[in-house]
Amino acid sequence: MSDHLVPFRVVSRHIFLLLAFSKCGQCAGMHTDDILLQTFDEVVEALGGKAELGLLCNNQNIAAVCNWKRRRPRFAAKYFVVMQGELNARGYSAPLELWGFYTRKETADQ
Repeated sequence: MSDHLVPFRVVSRHIFLLLAFSKCGQCAGMHTDDILLQTFDEVVEALGGKAELGLLCNNQNIAAVCNWKRRRPRFAAKYFVVMQGELNARGYSAPLELWGFYTRKETADQ
């Protein structure tokens, strides 16, 4: 899936997985040619709906996918790698916050 590996600093095991499965290792899987999805519902739709997303995520049923949104409007973090890979394969990307991950904000002095 990766075209090449580039040096990076491991911040946590989650960030390592994110960089390891992105297309170039620098941009968290987001490229200018990808369509950026912003919401939970947009991601579900892009991945084929609740039933298809459930199958992608270890054969979860539709009720489980609905519960992710009802309990908290984000996806289960344990499915991040598989979902991000499928989104990339379909030409989409989505912010990390939809899986509960947060990145450090850049400051002016960095």
